[in-house]
Amino acid sequence: MHKYNPRKKDYQQLDSSLVGAARRDFLNTIIKELSLKSDESPKQHWLVVGPRGIGKSHLLTLLYHKVKLSPELSRLWIPVLFPEETRMESNLAKFLERAVNEIIHELHENDLNTAEAIRDKIARTKTLPAQERDEYLFSVLAWITEATGKYILFITENLQHLLGKKLSLLEQKKLRAFLQTSDTVTLLGSATTVFNALHDHSNPFYNFFHIHRLTDLTFDEMKVMIGAILTATGRTDLAERVNLNEARIKAFSVFTGGNPRMAVFLADILKTDVPEETLDLMDGILDELTPYFETIFKDIPDCLEAVINTLAAFEPAQSPTEITAHLEGQSTTIRNYLKQLKDNGYVRVAFSRGRSNYYCLNEYLYRIWFQMRDSGHREETRWLLELLLMLYSPATLLEEFLPYGRALAVASDQEGALDAYLKYIKFNLGNYFTDLDFQKLYQEDIQPVLAKMTPGSYIEKLYTPAEAKNLSRIRNCMILVLFGKHEIVHEHIPAILAATNGQNKAERDALELLFFSIKLMLWINLCLSKTHEALSLTELYGEYIKSLPAMNKKEMEVRSLALGLLKLQIAKNIEPESTRKIFLQLAADPDIPFAEVLLKVLTCISEPDSLQSQQFLSDKIIAEVVKGLAPPKNKKETPCDSCGISC
Repeated sequence: MHKYNPRKKDYQQLDSSLVGAARRDFLNTIIKELSLKSDESPKQHWLVVGPRGIGKSHLLTLLYHKVKLSPELSRLWIPVLFPEETRMESNLAKFLERAVNEIIHELHENDLNTAEAIRDKIARTKTLPAQERDEYLFSVLAWITEATGKYILFITENLQHLLGKKLSLLEQKKLRAFLQTSDTVTLLGSATTVFNALHDHSNPFYNFFHIHRLTDLTFDEMKVMIGAILTATGRTDLAERVNLNEARIKAFSVFTGGNPRMAVFLADILKTDVPEETLDLMDGILDELTPYFETIFKDIPDCLEAVINTLAAFEPAQSPTEITAHLEGQSTTIRNYLKQLKDNGYVRVAFSRGRSNYYCLNEYLYRIWFQMRDSGHREETRWLLELLLMLYSPATLLEEFLPYGRALAVASDQEGALDAYLKYIKFNLGNYFTDLDFQKLYQEDIQPVLAKMTPGSYIEKLYTPAEAKNLSRIRNCMILVLFGKHEIVHEHIPAILAATNGQNKAERDALELLFFSIKLMLWINLCLSKTHEALSLTELYGEYIKSLPAMNKKEMEVRSLALGLLKLQIAKNIEPESTRKIFLQLAADPDIPFAEVLLKVLTCISEPDSLQSQQFLSDKIIAEVVKGLAPPKNKKETPCDSCGISC
């Protein structure tokens, strides 16, 4: 697969790899417009808008082949596919001359006489004064239509360079006048943004094009595209890797966007041995992107690149004042730079607050690429990636523990019943919450069992030599946690952790259940607005985190705890300040790994309308994590019969 240049693909490759109903519908719309009846003339000129890598080249190149290969369309049109980068066309005459030379190439095989006649006409161009060449070349194009009976379709990319930089205002006026007064040429172009020459009413091409915006592929469309690329290799085992790595692909597609070019990168990585470490896989994608970004940014002046890098390094959305402060520059200069970058599709307005616009990068993936190469930002990116993986991982469902626990409760086996209830809640919370009403289960099943037990007997057991075995201590502490006896449990936790044998499965499983009981009671106390007790339980849970042998396990446990707390806050309307206190307590312990980005996510769900949240949410990964924390919609909204709106 050719990552950067769809022009190197043949028609079959282009057609089979076009994914997305919206893209196919747009292609069919253009083909329908080009399929003129005998009494019809061309209707309108089109502009396809979208960021780099979104598939503009793919779509326009495929359209070129469809026109060229269709008997009906090739009878009506001569398609002219300009090179993606028309660097040599520095003025209107050179642009038109290039178009005529492309037409000669198109006609050479099937209409040699006309091609030679055009060649003679184009040779005369050099003898004319420069000021007469534009009109002469317009007349040559009109003659071609008259001689062949065909209209001419200009397919040209990066119109922001041609109309925004290369053609003078007078040349733009001449081109528009020709396109408006003659049916000879229909222009189908692309651009990274609706640039100034199109939205400024004082410019000739203001309101000239019918604009179609290409949007990101959905995750399902990305999966289809990656699967198609892998299937094309002939190895059926490769396509299966898409399903095996679905959570990772979904997380990466959020980072990379629904960008077809990124689907090619992901497919290339899946062709090889997929690294176990998520960060290694992300590094592999970003290494592939290095030449891509070098190509994009090589012609940008240093002063503009500094603004881009500021948007990559600091807040995802910044006002001109903030950018000026970071760069220690002049406000008017920075505003001018931002205007240039916006007109050329490098930045866009993320949102407005008061009289100020807040700008972000159009090429979000550059922010990730930049930050992953900077140690100061790398950790935040990694934590966000891991949070997404946890949110996207499929949930486990084990139903048998609940009826088993109830049967044990009836049989007066209170300890066995508590074990079963805790396991039921632990394994059935779905992806970090709200698939199960743990609070109701605690009240209706666990509390009645505890009512038949006395905490004093379990406290006594902790100090009885016969009960001093570690497994017994773990189980006794678990029950005391459920009774709310945190201080006594805290006294015994260090000895339990020191004595637990990682090779002893019974001890290991019991220890996991003990600390899950701590997490459960942390949730319960938050639901009851008992912040002091919740902080005490957080301290207990912190001992477990610190006891884990590897840093990646500690980080995973912190992420799991944090996601649960964030989801709990949304699902049970927990006071945000309580969650913040728990996060700050974790962050204050130097032996517990904690990422500042968790506080950013908390701010976004607690104060969604604040300026700080709006800036954080301009980072699409933070926005996706916040979106993933929302409870799933179980029922489909249906329009109300009386008003037609989902009520």
